[in-house]
Amino acid sequence: MKLLILGATGKTGSELVKQALERGFEVTALVRFPHKIKTKDNRLTVVTGSPLNEEILKKVVPGNDAVLSTLGHPDLNESYLVTEAAQTLITVMNTSNVKRFMILSSTLVSAGGSFMTKIPRYLTRHALNDSAQMEKIVGSSSLAWTIVRLVRLTNTSVAPYRIFEKEPPAVSPSISRKSVAACMLDLVADQAYVQKTISICKLR
Repeated sequence: MKLLILGATGKTGSELVKQALERGFEVTALVRFPHKIKTKDNRLTVVTGSPLNEEILKKVVPGNDAVLSTLGHPDLNESYLVTEAAQTLITVMNTSNVKRFMILSSTLVSAGGSFMTKIPRYLTRHALNDSAQMEKIVGSSSLAWTIVRLVRLTNTSVAPYRIFEKEPPAVSPSISRKSVAACMLDLVADQAYVQKTISICKLR
């Protein structure tokens, strides 16, 4: 299976690349700073470019079986990177006949949650607004998409996880970045969650 991975130099994205190669996938990583890719493998192709550049995407999307995006926000400033990249990707994927698309979001996008989420919601409000707009765009597309909403991320080892089609438990659940990568790869060829928004957290 051939995968295009966006956000491959981030903490979650780099783990996704590593695990995808370990599973035998062929991986293309579209990155702005190729020197940040430390993994070396003959099944890994690194392409320099922006996920907002439609011409670059037209070169790297065709021929892949799926596109996996771990794009996020490096700071708390206002940005629409995730939304704009998703919109451009959808256009290119439709014309390239590449249908499978998985993208990360946050459980904080949805309303509700305990009082413990108030401060994180405020601090990350710009990122959450971007993710909310992205979810609307992806959710209205005809792609075989899955939106994976994340809880608090940790740097611990891979552990069993739970999938929720509604929200996970409200009391500050967590999941490791390694488990997020494992989940995306577990589900990339699975039809069970196509055109669904799911949340994942560590199995307690």
